[in-house]
Amino acid sequence: MNIYIVAASDAELDAERRLRWGDHWFKQSLGAAVQGLGHTVTENALEADVVVNCHGARVERLPEWAFNILWVIGHPDAVTAAECLEYDAVFAESAEFAAHIGAVHLPGASDMMPMNVPIEHDTVFVGNARPGHGRPCINELKD
Repeated sequence: MNIYIVAASDAELDAERRLRWGDHWFKQSLGAAVQGLGHTVTENALEADVVVNCHGARVERLPEWAFNILWVIGHPDAVTAAECLEYDAVFAESAEFAAHIGAVHLPGASDMMPMNVPIEHDTVFVGNARPGHGRPCINELKD
């Protein structure tokens, strides 16, 4: 079966910057898992039997012949009910958001080993650094 996986980071033209996107690594891990099950990951949507949109951006034209999956791994504020109706199946990484939109809760997967680090703070931010001025939410916490 041919699986086409799309992520918002696909639109990033700078290959080095693409490595800073979380969905890039999510897509890579998902692709490895799909291949481990004996399926083919294709880079051509026209060859796809299944399309998986790791939501971060809207896919304008879904192939009608494919089984289309929306997996909301980020930017839930950008997901609309109308968009969900365009897919054959909808999953969300967040249990709370899955319940909110009536989707199936499907936690994210990664091939990275979990870190065993003691928690020293009551707030944890997981994300990439942004060059220049950093992330506004982190700058606010530092002030």
